[in-house]
Amino acid sequence: MEQNQITGKNEFLKRIKCKVYCANLETRTRWNGKNYVDEDEAIVTPIKLKIGYNQEEYDLFLSKIDIPFEDVSSWNGRLYGNIWMEDGSWYTIKYDEEYMWQSFYHHKLPEIPTELLNQ
Repeated sequence: MEQNQITGKNEFLKRIKCKVYCANLETRTRWNGKNYVDEDEAIVTPIKLKIGYNQEEYDLFLSKIDIPFEDVSSWNGRLYGNIWMEDGSWYTIKYDEEYMWQSFYHHKLPEIPTELLNQ
């Protein structure tokens, strides 16, 4: 993939601020090589990164998410799932039906208000 191309890998690497803890992703493709199939017949390919991974496993994970994000409306391989970070935050990857765009959404646990703490 080109360095400037919008891919899952490039979009993710632009956003992360700490080390990945683990990941549970998948691609769903409705193109079977000849024609488009229904959602329930989509080809699902898991992409996992286990806790305690090494550099080789991380590089393989990044290569598997290095898929184009620009033309996902045609169902050529949408990416779904969660990536957990070592700081306790996580990313979800979702397809936005309204804008026909795929994106990473970053989540953090909210701080507990002081009035809820036992003091």
